[in-house]
Amino acid sequence: MVFALLGAACLLLLARAPLASAQVPDGFRACPGTFHVLHEDRIGALRLSAGQHRLAVNGAVTCPRAATLLAGFLEDWDGRLPGGWRVNAADREIVRGTSEDAIAIGDAPAPSGATACPQFSVLNDDRIGAVRLQSGRYTMRLLSRRLDCAQAARELHDFLFDTNGLPSPWVAEVAAANDVTFRRGAASAYGFRVRRAFAATQGGGRYPVAGQTRCPGTFLVQNPNRIGALRVPKGMHHLTTFGGVTCPQAVDAFKVFLGRPAGDLPAPWRLRAATASFVRDARGTRGFRVDRAYTG
Repeated sequence: MVFALLGAACLLLLARAPLASAQVPDGFRACPGTFHVLHEDRIGALRLSAGQHRLAVNGAVTCPRAATLLAGFLEDWDGRLPGGWRVNAADREIVRGTSEDAIAIGDAPAPSGATACPQFSVLNDDRIGAVRLQSGRYTMRLLSRRLDCAQAARELHDFLFDTNGLPSPWVAEVAAANDVTFRRGAASAYGFRVRRAFAATQGGGRYPVAGQTRCPGTFLVQNPNRIGALRVPKGMHHLTTFGGVTCPQAVDAFKVFLGRPAGDLPAPWRLRAATASFVRDARGTRGFRVDRAYTG
């Protein structure tokens, strides 16, 4: 059973909803679609709220290139960017040296109704309990703002890998073949809908993405806890490692961190509470992430 998510883990350039001309800085070209930031983030002094953002470009920068660059810049939270790029936080722009190349970032209006997420691919015919999903590329829409696209993707990933069917209290509402709504409770608005759009599965990267490993089994947190700004609820949790950190190393480190409610982690570890991640380097490329496992 294999699951693939189309688009970067933290963002996606979506079709539709062009930038209103009144919001485009002089000389810039509005990009089609919106750039989705899945959690509050920053690039140096430039802070980006979670949600949809509109882009405009200037100089030789194209809209697809702007999306790719911004995805990389969000990993450089300290604002020290490669290639001569620098942050102009006051104008919400990222510019390259003294050239005309620039990316402007604006807020997009909140979508009405369900929120669209990146497409994902089910690479083989699969089932979640009694629900069958054929291989192909699927659209995903959130039922409310109570969860985001990354959370929904992780939930669906776990559903596809769980041979015991849906964990309680999740329920599935089948509208038609390959058209299913998953809710965390029969009357709950916490959930998402998936619908098969294409038979082809090409494109996109794996979830978890290449270089990440979901550790086998789950980690039991016996009491409600916190590590600095990160609240860790009681129950079972998944650990996902990246950057060469092994699962035994992540388990041992997490045990230590749970004993440090003030968040004073031993060097070189540092906490990124927004993504429930613990990293060993300034760029955040080595470490592990914690996700709650809903097992009933």
